[in-house]
Amino acid sequence: MEEPETIYDLIRGLDKALQIPVCAKIRVVGKNGDNNANEGDMELTLRYAKAIEAAGASILTVHGRTRAQKGHLMGLADWKIIKAVKENLSIPVFANGNVQSFEDVEKCFEFTKVDAVMSAEGLLKNPSLFAPSIEKPQVEIQVEDKLK
Repeated sequence: MEEPETIYDLIRGLDKALQIPVCAKIRVVGKNGDNNANEGDMELTLRYAKAIEAAGASILTVHGRTRAQKGHLMGLADWKIIKAVKENLSIPVFANGNVQSFEDVEKCFEFTKVDAVMSAEGLLKNPSLFAPSIEKPQVEIQVEDKLK
C-alpha cells in the first residue's frame, strides 16, 4: 500500500472506462503501515479495502498475509482480517491464504463468510484442491463365490 491514491485513481479510472467489472486483490496492510511487517493491521486494511470499494471495484480478493509474508511457510494468513473486510464491505469478498486442501476451503468459508476462496500455491501441489474428497466405494467380494 505504498501509493493508495494511485491505486484508488487506477481503479476509479478503470471502473469509469470499462463496461466490465473491475476486480482487485490486496494483501493485508502491515502493522502501522510498515510493508516489511510480519503482522497485519486490521484498521489500515479495512480503510484500504473501503477505499478500493469506493473507487469502484466490483470484487475484492484479500490475501491474508502482509507483503513481507511470502510463501506458505512465512506465517499463517490472518483470516480474522479477511472476515472483518467481508463484514464491512458491500461488494463480494474473496479470501486467499492458507488454503492447501478442500477442508481448508470449507474452514475458510465457515470462518470468514466470504463469497469465494482462491488458492495459488495449494493448487500447485494439489490440482484437485477444490474438489471434495471422494470416498472409495466399499465393495465386498465373497471369496467362496469366486471359487465355485
